[in-house]
Amino acid sequence: MNFPRLFAKSLPKDFSRLPKEIQSAHFLPGHTAAVYCSAEIILNRLLPIMLRQLGLGDEWAKLLLKTTLMGCYIHDWGKANQHFLGLMATESVHYQKHPDWLQTIKSELPTNERNQVQQIIRHEILSGILVLQVPEFRQWLESCEDVDLLVAVWGAIGHHLKVAPTKEFVKTKGCGNAPLYVFCQHKIPSKPDSKPVRDDFRALLKIGTGSQLKLPPKLPNVKKSNWTQEELKYAVEAVTDECEAMAKTVGRNSDRQRFIAAVKATVIAADIAGSAVPELANQRQGLRQVLEQVLSREDLQQVIDSRLNKKQPRGFQKSVAATKSRITLVKAGCGTGKTIAAYLWGLNWAINRKLFVLYPTTGTAYGDGYSGLFGLRHFDCG
Repeated sequence: MNFPRLFAKSLPKDFSRLPKEIQSAHFLPGHTAAVYCSAEIILNRLLPIMLRQLGLGDEWAKLLLKTTLMGCYIHDWGKANQHFLGLMATESVHYQKHPDWLQTIKSELPTNERNQVQQIIRHEILSGILVLQVPEFRQWLESCEDVDLLVAVWGAIGHHLKVAPTKEFVKTKGCGNAPLYVFCQHKIPSKPDSKPVRDDFRALLKIGTGSQLKLPPKLPNVKKSNWTQEELKYAVEAVTDECEAMAKTVGRNSDRQRFIAAVKATVIAADIAGSAVPELANQRQGLRQVLEQVLSREDLQQVIDSRLNKKQPRGFQKSVAATKSRITLVKAGCGTGKTIAAYLWGLNWAINRKLFVLYPTTGTAYGDGYSGLFGLRHFDCG
């Protein structure tokens, strides 16, 4: 089955009129580059703060940096399969002017009751399989220094928060018996019609050679591209077993637990940032501005003054503002001024940082519904 490119997302109706840089972000190499770039910007600004906040020493810095970058690099490899590409093609408004081609795709791929292309496996699970179960890829990636590859895979597999131990990762119902084809070979001289997708996967691989990962310039060329349902199930079991074995070694090692959590959270953040603004130049500028934007005393005082309306803070509000504890739990009736207390608290804890206020406090209400709990926690997160 021929596809024009390796899609990262569906194409809008006006795709052909978009600037080239925005167009490229809809395909796998461009999207991966944007996510990788976002991770670099985030870590360049926040890595020292993250280490301090998590209580990790400087010796964790390089491992956290490069493992996160690896997670971003591999997170969408699994999109290079005919089920995902078929789904993106049929959902692209841009291709509605080619109904015969779209109908051919649907006739050759499994569809669900809504006539959508059915995926036998989610792309992030397939990313983990390609990295850990394809020897050529694994050997190449393991040559990267200062990277915990299995933790990077955890970050990649978990970047959509769809993975749960109780889920069946390989769907068989309604998917037929045809093998899943993965476009992960960049040298197929016998198939000249597949050149665009081969070039895309080659471009995807080369991102890792010209970056901080410094992967070997000789790209791996895998021999296996077809996966049967049984092979996918076996591969999922093997990846699961390897992850569970590592989880047991983590145990109560709090430093390693925090390191893993930081990698997974940053991969998610980078994927969101890389997807939000596809224009790479504007993305870099916009993301840096967001990270540099912090709360000033003048801004917060203006909010407090408008809320107090020339009244003096209540006793409990002053007590909240003066707390020396990193975590403060406030119990007070609705409408008594817990939010103002939080802003007053912020004068001591949030200046030159970011302040997040989550509503509603009634989400923690109990009893007759008139008493609420309000939690304040200080994070040194810049």
